[in-house]
Amino acid sequence: MEHSYVIELKYLKGQATEAEVRTAVKQAEAQVCRYAETLNVNDHIAHTILHKLYVVYRGVEMVACEAVV
Repeated sequence: MEHSYVIELKYLKGQATEAEVRTAVKQAEAQVCRYAETLNVNDHIAHTILHKLYVVYRGVEMVACEAVV
């Protein structure tokens, strides 16, 4: 196995505003970075390449999906 992933998923109600989406995106990015820095993750990824991703949904629409560098 060459790659490992930490993925944060956020779901907002369909009526969520753009401001709520922006807040959720910021939270998701911060959370995925915190998760990736934990000792538990570092112990399990061994020599793989770690990818940090987040996905935010508003209702059924995916409004954000990014890899964090």
